[in-house]
Amino acid sequence: MKIVNIIFSIILIVSTCFYSCKNNINENQNAKKESNEDVINDTTISLVNKQLIIVLAKDSIDTKGYLFKYELLNNQWIQIDKVKDVIIGKNGITKGRGVDMSFDASGKSKVEGDGKSPSGIFTIGDAFGFTSLDKAKGIKLNYHPIDSFTRCIEDDRSKYYNQIVQGDEVQKDWIHADKMRNVELYEWGFFVDHNTPPINNAGSCVFFHIWRGPGRYTLGCTAMSKENILDLLYWINPIKNPLIIQFIASDYEILKTKMDLPDIVLP
Repeated sequence: MKIVNIIFSIILIVSTCFYSCKNNINENQNAKKESNEDVINDTTISLVNKQLIIVLAKDSIDTKGYLFKYELLNNQWIQIDKVKDVIIGKNGITKGRGVDMSFDASGKSKVEGDGKSPSGIFTIGDAFGFTSLDKAKGIKLNYHPIDSFTRCIEDDRSKYYNQIVQGDEVQKDWIHADKMRNVELYEWGFFVDHNTPPINNAGSCVFFHIWRGPGRYTLGCTAMSKENILDLLYWINPIKNPLIIQFIASDYEILKTKMDLPDIVLP
């Protein structure tokens, strides 16, 4: 009789554990589902992000874009200054790696050397330029003076891939790198946090910088006149957690409703 009672108790414990574990799994799955739904629904730009740089292209193969600046004032997005002309990649614009969000931009994922600018939402890295640090006063971003040793690493086999480094301060482990002081267009610019932290072959060294002129193109950066890049550099305030929002217009139309972004009519 004791043996029967012991067996019965074991069966009861196992059954209870199975039922409880099953319920816990279902609860976890439901919680995960609800969490995913929250991610999908909760896509508004955070109130800590008080500056937006919005760049829109009319089509994915365009090399021309339009730049808008916005600031959050009294819980409303207010346009700062008029729209500016910019140029983008020679092969247009495609899906980049920026801030994680539920919205999936159009196009294939950007790869190294594709000649396309990345679409997505991005934070902003360091400013850079040819002038010394003491002469860059007024720029509120962290500023990196460019000299003959400055490199942006384009070789995804390097541990410095997609980083700006001083070649005289680190052990060289790359073959391909952008010698930044040799590029006059980098007299003023800033780093876009695309593909950070980097994964192999997903694109590197994406900047906002000076253009060669209207009607030209870049190899994947976003470029504008010297006057306009300087205006942008002095306007950006990291305390306001600025974001770059760069898309084709049709993607932006979908995204603006989901994320409560400004209505924009392209020229």
